Amino acid sequence: MGIKEIKIPDMGDFTDIPVIEIYVEEGETVEVDTPLIALESAKAVTDIPSPFGGIIKELKVAEGDTVSTGTLIVLIETGEETASPETGDKAADTAVETNATVETNTRKKTDDPAPSPADTEKVQEFKNETAGNEEIINLQPPGSIYHATPAVRQYAREQGVQLSELKGSGPNGRILKDDVDRSAGAKKQGIGSGLKDSTGSLLTERIPLTRIQKIAAPRLLKSSQTIPHVTQFNQANVMELEAFRKALPEKLSILPFIIKAVTAALVKYPKFNASLDEDAGEIILKRYYNIGIAVNTPGGLMVPVVKDADKKSISILAGEISELAERARNGKSEVVELTGATFTISSLGGVGGTAFTPIINPPETAILGISRISRQPVWKGDEFIPGDMLPLSLSYDHRVIDGAEGAEFTVYLSSLLEDIRRILL
Repeated sequence: MGIKEIKIPDMGDFTDIPVIEIYVEEGETVEVDTPLIALESAKAVTDIPSPFGGIIKELKVAEGDTVSTGTLIVLIETGEETASPETGDKAADTAVETNATVETNTRKKTDDPAPSPADTEKVQEFKNETAGNEEIINLQPPGSIYHATPAVRQYAREQGVQLSELKGSGPNGRILKDDVDRSAGAKKQGIGSGLKDSTGSLLTERIPLTRIQKIAAPRLLKSSQTIPHVTQFNQANVMELEAFRKALPEKLSILPFIIKAVTAALVKYPKFNASLDEDAGEIILKRYYNIGIAVNTPGGLMVPVVKDADKKSISILAGEISELAERARNGKSEVVELTGATFTISSLGGVGGTAFTPIINPPETAILGISRISRQPVWKGDEFIPGDMLPLSLSYDHRVIDGAEGAEFTVYLSSLLEDIRRILL
C-alpha cells in the first residue's frame, strides 16, 4: 500500500480556476475515474476524475479555492507501493497502520470472511440511505445499489429524495447533485401558486436550473448589462459551397468551412479577435485564433474551443469539432478544452430560425450566430436565380468596434463563404 498525490492535469496557460464543489470526503473509497472535484470555467463545469482507485486520505483543496496546472488536490492510498526515498519509512508506517484500521473496521464481529472493500462501500452507501427501515434493506436487490458521494447522499436526504429511485447522469452512472435537484423539482410541481384546472391538475411546475445554467446565468447577465451590444445581420449565398461540400467523399458539415472563413476574416479585422483592458484603456489584439463552438448538451450550453483554428485543414477541423462536441455532451470535457476562446460561433442551423442576437462571452469582443440555410430567389443582373442563403448574426462590443467595421466584417465574411477559394488569397 502507498500514498499517491493527485494533481490538476495540464490546463494550458489558464490559472486560478475556482473549485466549486468537492465530491468526496476523507476516508471514502473511490474507483478509477470517480469525480473528485468540480472546476468552474466559462459557461461550463468540469469534473476532475481520480486516476487511481483507493481511499481518500487527505483533501488539499476546499470549495472556493482556486487551482492551476499541477495544484495538489488529494492524497489517496492505493494498493501500489509508491514510497519515495525521503518519505519511504513514514509512508510505509502509514500504510501499515491504515491497513490494520481498515481491516478492523470492515471485518464483521463474527467468524465470517471479511467482505471486499467494494462490497463494503456499496452496502454502507445503501444502509446510510435506508437506515431505520430493515424491511427495505432485506428486500432491496444487490443490483440496485446506487453510486453517490457522501455530500450528494446528505443533500438528497435534506431534499427528501430517494437515491435508489434515480438514474445517475455522472460518470459510470454516479448520481450528481443535478439529478437530485431534478427529482426534487419534479416533486414540487405547482408549489408557489397552487393553481389547478377544473380536473384538479396542477397548472404550474418548478424545474431547477442545471449546474451549467446556474454558472452561465450571472455571466450572461453581466455581459448584457456591461457590454454595449450591437448586432449586425447579413446573408451569404453558400450555394456553390454547399455543392462542393456535398460532392466531397467525406461527409462534412458546413461548420468547419465557416470556421476557416471566420479565421481569415479575423486576420483581416483583428479587433474582432481581441479583448478590452478598461483599466489600461487599451485593446488587446490577439495573434492566435481559438474558436469557441457552442454545443447543446443535456445539462445546458457548453462551449468547447478549437485551438489554433487558422493552422488546421478543413478535415482536421471537422474531426476536432466532432470529438469536442461528443465529449461535451457526455460530460467528459477537460478544463483546457473549455477555456481560451478568442471568438465564438453559435450555430442554430440545426434548429431553425432566420436570425438572433447572440450574447458576447467576455473577455471576447464579438460572437457570430449562424441560422438555418434556406433556398431563396436571388436577383442577378436581369433575372432571379436560386440561392442557398446562410443568415449571419454578428454581435460585437461597441466600445471596441464601430458600426462600419461590423458591417465590413460581415460583408467580407459573406464574400469568403460565397467563394471559399478567397481564403487562399
